[in-house]
Amino acid sequence: MTLTTNIKSLPDFKIIPYNTNTSPSAGQQPQPQPPLKLLRTSSWIYYGPLLPLKVIDENTQEYDDTQFPPSYHTWHSATITSNLSAKNILDQNFYNSSSSSVGSTSSDASGEGINSDIRGEKLIKYLHPFLSFAHEFIKSAGLEHYWLTIRATLPNEDFNTPRWHTDDDFFQGGSRTMMGSCSSGDNCNNKAHRHHYHPHNNNKGLKTDTDIKGNKWNLNLFQNTHKEERTQWKLVSTLLGPGTLFQTNNPTARSVQRSVKEEFKNSPDHTCTSITCLGCASTAENVRAKLAERLKNTERIQAQIGECCFLKVGTGNGAVHSEPRMDGGERVFVNIIPGKEEELREVMGRWGMEEYPRAWSLGVPLGFDLTL
Repeated sequence: MTLTTNIKSLPDFKIIPYNTNTSPSAGQQPQPQPPLKLLRTSSWIYYGPLLPLKVIDENTQEYDDTQFPPSYHTWHSATITSNLSAKNILDQNFYNSSSSSVGSTSSDASGEGINSDIRGEKLIKYLHPFLSFAHEFIKSAGLEHYWLTIRATLPNEDFNTPRWHTDDDFFQGGSRTMMGSCSSGDNCNNKAHRHHYHPHNNNKGLKTDTDIKGNKWNLNLFQNTHKEERTQWKLVSTLLGPGTLFQTNNPTARSVQRSVKEEFKNSPDHTCTSITCLGCASTAENVRAKLAERLKNTERIQAQIGECCFLKVGTGNGAVHSEPRMDGGERVFVNIIPGKEEELREVMGRWGMEEYPRAWSLGVPLGFDLTL
């Protein structure tokens, strides 16, 4: 497989097939949804070198995830069930034109032809092909580390109104980037993700500037460095459910976005009293509603199962996108932000998380073993 290494030559966003077994060819119907069933809305987040990938049997699509951090397996056990019924499968075939997507799937409402004893698959069966492609893509760009988020979401109405936006420049010094926040990718506003923050600390809660290899790091050294060479792109894919919505005419969409934000620029000032400032939230919702109205008749596109999206970030060249509607079924979304090790350490350091590599969960009930 030949991969493009000149990131600057790529457009603002590009849909890329990564799994020829599942990605639809031109003129074909999208592939059916995989047999995955979620127990709860939650996320698993990892900062570090590219995860080890191992193939047991390519023909049967059997992959090994035993070398992933223990917290991944805890999150998986708490979030994804292996037991499915015919009704579960039917309930997942809801992806129609309600989200203005390109392509759709349909199902036989009678359930005929579906084995009622179908058992759900482990997520790695669907995650491995994307990660394998992403690793090669990332390495071809000269990088070997990333910020990986896997987000599982139960049906909700949080995005019945689109949230058109461009992602932050993650590695720009002074950015408000936050682990588990909007900058970590799609579905950041889902209410169920705003609690149960469980960082994992191998040093029993003691903060230190020494990593697990014994190396000393002064994170301030990375602040505002490599401005021109910093990583300003990411890869995303949806393993279950509808894909992220992308505007096809990004220059026009960014112009509309700037115009709407300018309209609210002179709104009454207020003093932020907390990280959940109601004044800021109100302004953001007003901007969101106005953008949804202004862009409601524009052309947009979605990746299908077996496809991923390359997109640039930042206000200058960022791809304008939104979470899809999720009120019809479940969704598993994967967000990958590649970066240099020092870039990722700098982001983590802003939030007092000096340990690297690091993994943790959001939305997993207290009482689970959440160690790295």
